[in-house]
Amino acid sequence: MSPIILLGIVSLTTVLSFFLAYEHGKKEKKFSWVEYALLALSAILATVPVALTYGLRILLLFGISIVLGMLMEHVIGFLCHKTLKRHIWRYYRYTLGGYTSLLIAPFWGMAGVFFFLASKVLGL
Repeated sequence: MSPIILLGIVSLTTVLSFFLAYEHGKKEKKFSWVEYALLALSAILATVPVALTYGLRILLLFGISIVLGMLMEHVIGFLCHKTLKRHIWRYYRYTLGGYTSLLIAPFWGMAGVFFFLASKVLGL
């Protein structure tokens, strides 16, 4: 599959899942494990066609993106808290120091795959 088609699949899957989660969240008004599971599953499943095209190195990229994304989020959150004396964001479930959460991990992995595909489309 071409990188443009894969980028389209990843983008549409992500946008659709976030839209459905948003619509569900408007009704519930609280955290829902079902909503989270659907979001996380869509992020993971969107990488399947990419992995079939580019091989298992995409799964390595997914894992590295999780680690680097969470580390970056933690450092930025910590520095903003210490310099501005306020939290810009705060997590309450499965938090790592209050600045990042394990629940956000699949989305950092998805971001890495998205930027990989974007670089392929742009020819970088």
